[in-house]
Amino acid sequence: MPPLVSLTAEHIREYLNSLYERGNKPATVVNRFRSLQQFYRWLVEEGERTDSPMDRISPPRVPDQILPHYGPNDIQKVLDTIGVKSRDVLALRDRAMIITFFDTGLRARELCGLKMESPEATACLFWSRGKAAGR
Repeated sequence: MPPLVSLTAEHIREYLNSLYERGNKPATVVNRFRSLQQFYRWLVEEGERTDSPMDRISPPRVPDQILPHYGPNDIQKVLDTIGVKSRDVLALRDRAMIITFFDTGLRARELCGLKMESPEATACLFWSRGKAAGR
């Protein structure tokens, strides 16, 4: 392989194909592609190259896939472990948190960032902007 500064689009295509051949998933190949794209953009800005070989390569496609998810029986097993029948305040809080996670897809930090004193809390509503608490 020639030095990175001298690589051509064909060299990079071979590299990307080799990633697939070694068993890398499409998302990994796309990450490598994006890294190279930024690297060659920087080389052009610094005057090390006059053009980027990445301009002639289409980004790899990542196929849509349905990720595994929890079913109603799985959710019930989790709820059973925290004492669903209990009227203990902590058990009720835990149950509400678990149900909220499964129903909304919130992250733990997002849920922890919710404030009970907000007007929406009294109406059993909440808003999340997808930011983690403390940011």
